[in-house]
Amino acid sequence: MEPQRRLSHIAESRYEIVAEVTHLDDGWWVIDPGIGMFQEDKPPPAVRLGDWVRGTVYVGIDPFFYFERLSHLPGAPPLIYDWIVEKIDKDVSPLIEIAPRTIGRDPQRIAWRAVKKTGWQGAAPSNGEYVLHCKRIGGPSLRR
Repeated sequence: MEPQRRLSHIAESRYEIVAEVTHLDDGWWVIDPGIGMFQEDKPPPAVRLGDWVRGTVYVGIDPFFYFERLSHLPGAPPLIYDWIVEKIDKDVSPLIEIAPRTIGRDPQRIAWRAVKKTGWQGAAPSNGEYVLHCKRIGGPSLRR
C-alpha cells in the first residue's frame, strides 16, 4: 500500500512531511508531500525516484533558484504556484547573545506580530523571520 502524502505544520517554517521523490538530478531533487518542493543539493545517495521519504523539513519561499535556472533544465517538473497571502506574521522575539559575539532570537521568549508587508532593514537576525499564511489558487506551472 502506498503511503499517504502529508504536510503538517509544526511551527514557524518547519513541517512534518511524508512525500514521494518525484525528481532526481545531480544537484537538486524534488519531493511531493501534496505540493512540489525542491532542494538545490545532491539528493541522499540511497534515495531513488519513486521512493517515499518522511521527516521534518524547513520550508522557505525563494523561487529564484528554480525560476532562473532549474526550471530550464531538461525534465524539470513544474513547481510554480499562485498564492494569495492572507496574513503575515513577523518574528519579534527579543535579541540576545546566543554565543560570544553572536546575536540571535531568545528561544525562551518567542513572540510574533501581524504586519502588513515584509521587508529587510539591516541584518537578517535583527529583522526576524516572517511566516506567510497563504491560500493556494493555482499551479503548478513551469515558469512565466
